[in-house]
Amino acid sequence: MTPPHPRPLHVLHVLHLCDVLPEADVRAPSPAHVEIQVMDVGGVQETALFQHADSEVRFPLPEGFGGGRLRLACGVATRAWPGMGGPIGFRIGVEDQGRVRLLHESTLDPRSVPRDRGWRPVEVE
Repeated sequence: MTPPHPRPLHVLHVLHLCDVLPEADVRAPSPAHVEIQVMDVGGVQETALFQHADSEVRFPLPEGFGGGRLRLACGVATRAWPGMGGPIGFRIGVEDQGRVRLLHESTLDPRSVPRDRGWRPVEVE
């Protein structure tokens, strides 16, 4: 007989937002404004959720979700830098009972600010 485990087991559930994009509420002028693509940001290529600046994506939380950590990176595609008219904002929030609680907000301007020419890691709980 196996003795009981001395402490509770913690289950790690990893959810890749790129995998659940079809389940998301996408608010954009056209389907091309939000899509999965390989993006080059400052010479580093990653598979990413491309979102045009005038779009919004809302992902439903997994059933039974009791809290967790969101890890992502924000960046502006290298090919877009020359045509940028100004900084681009990124916002991440959680909607609860009709109210949105902002968890992260940042602005990138890689055309004018050299330190913004790469992926910017973000982690929120």
